[in-house]
Amino acid sequence: SDLQDGLNRYDGNQVKIFKNDPDDPQSLSNSYVSVIFTDQAGSLWVGTANGLNRFNPGSERFTRYLNDPNNKNSISSNNITVIYQDRNGTLWVGTGDSGLNKFDAQTGNFKRYQHIENNFTTISHNNIRSIFEDHSGILWIGTYGGGLNRLNRKTGDFFNYKPNPQDRHSISHENIISIYEDSNNNLWVGTDGGGLDQLNRELDQFIHYKVSPNDTNSISHNSITNIYE
Repeated sequence: SDLQDGLNRYDGNQVKIFKNDPDDPQSLSNSYVSVIFTDQAGSLWVGTANGLNRFNPGSERFTRYLNDPNNKNSISSNNITVIYQDRNGTLWVGTGDSGLNKFDAQTGNFKRYQHIENNFTTISHNNIRSIFEDHSGILWIGTYGGGLNRLNRKTGDFFNYKPNPQDRHSISHENIISIYEDSNNNLWVGTDGGGLDQLNRELDQFIHYKVSPNDTNSISHNSITNIYE
């Protein structure tokens, strides 16, 4: 897929291109594709700069999920940055400017989790860049500008990790762009500018891996876009 030129599908023989058609409400909602995700049922979801789409393979058409200013059950924003599905099958959608959404597949409604000024139980920032569920079912949300968030699903409250210059064990940067858990249940957090962090869960502290110009064994860059084992 070319980010700005729609969605390209290659079937082994030829390429078919899906683009936005202003006259067709079942076409891709926007030709700037930001994220592609396949859910557990095999459905293909496409996030764009203007809306969320679900591809219907039989008809080769798209179902659009767009923000409706008059409907608080619609998706919070059309600027889609990340799509994630947890082990229960729930789809979570992050936006670049209006927080996190939980999708109810039965009703087609979205529940919004948004930052509220001076309310420290809300998500710390509305620019969502990464979502990850760990082995114990905790949902972690990385924001661009507000650090890392841990969601308490029972209460709907968030606990936030932000950099603290007075605490060398605090998270290294407020821009979180990747989250991963390894086979030993270590949680790793990739930042854009602060390197790689590992969370010590027992102490609730972070170990930092950053570029060190004098150390050839240090990490090569402080922007960590993906983590994999």
